[in-house]
Amino acid sequence: MAGEKKFLGKNNILFIYTAIKDAEGDPVAAAYFPVACLTSNDLTHTQEMTDGTVTKCEASPDPTYGAYSYQITFDAENIEDDGLKASYSAAYEAMKAAKTAQGYIYFKIESTHSDNVTKTTEFGKGFITDLSRTSPAEGAETFSGTIRGSGDLSSTDLHV
Repeated sequence: MAGEKKFLGKNNILFIYTAIKDAEGDPVAAAYFPVACLTSNDLTHTQEMTDGTVTKCEASPDPTYGAYSYQITFDAENIEDDGLKASYSAAYEAMKAAKTAQGYIYFKIESTHSDNVTKTTEFGKGFITDLSRTSPAEGAETFSGTIRGSGDLSSTDLHV
């Protein structure tokens, strides 16, 4: 369609709520930390269905809704943080800490619209179930991972 605007994958940034460290590695605050610039990501929503209960009055009952879940798989390029600890490994450290915590992690995905002004943010909580890093001799360091969500995605911060 003429004039249609599309979301560009390059305008999505993944953040994880974690401690921000100073140059010496000491925590100075906790906030959403930009982990990576997403180069591709998939968001899959799954709704389980449960067979209806057959009774003598209802031989073919409708199925009912069961558990809901979602999963985000992502590929991303590493980006440096905001200067508090400007290190190529800062993003990986944040993700690794979230994975090894063996508890919920809080995340957000911030998407900038095609006007480069308007932003949409989705918040969630879940577990990082898979994490890998590729560091080629030439080119950008990349990450791949999977976040298995818990609860629903939200337009409001779930961490507070």
